[in-house]
Amino acid sequence: MKRNIISAALLASCMMSVAGNAAAVDGTVNFTGEIGDASCTVNIGSATGGNNATVNLGKVPVSSFRGVGSTAADAVGNTALKIILSDCPTGTPTTASLKFDGQYYEGDNNYLALNSASTATGVAIILSDTDSSHLPLGVRSKPVTLTVGTGTTNTLNYKAGYIQRKSTITAGSANSSATFTINY
Repeated sequence: MKRNIISAALLASCMMSVAGNAAAVDGTVNFTGEIGDASCTVNIGSATGGNNATVNLGKVPVSSFRGVGSTAADAVGNTALKIILSDCPTGTPTTASLKFDGQYYEGDNNYLALNSASTATGVAIILSDTDSSHLPLGVRSKPVTLTVGTGTTNTLNYKAGYIQRKSTITAGSANSSATFTINY
């Protein structure tokens, strides 16, 4: 008798568990796309720069900042960051955009945080799109028209620079890194 009660309780528990997971279907999502092998050769800085490079933002005096939100030399990003797409095969889409990713400054994707080895404080790195407008991390840049074919070169001109984020800046090393993805 005791075994029958335990068995019945276990069976009822299983049935309730299954019934609790049942749900009505509200719709269907179909995913479509195409996997292609056509992409451009990617270089940073020059046509032979490779796809990993260092961009020197220079030695910027603390005195060149005038308060939170100010940039060195009063420019949103003042160092050229050239991404060069060359030899884009025929069949490659004719536009491309770029998305930078990296560590957000205090959770804000508008600015790239300095790495933990940096000794400077109170500043972050700001990136600018090809039209010099602010380009947050994780957001695609404005699309750039590409010229495709063997021997072609497309230069995507971005900018990077320091921006003051705290009322007090401490001088020191100010380094960071970001990855980028090109979306064709």
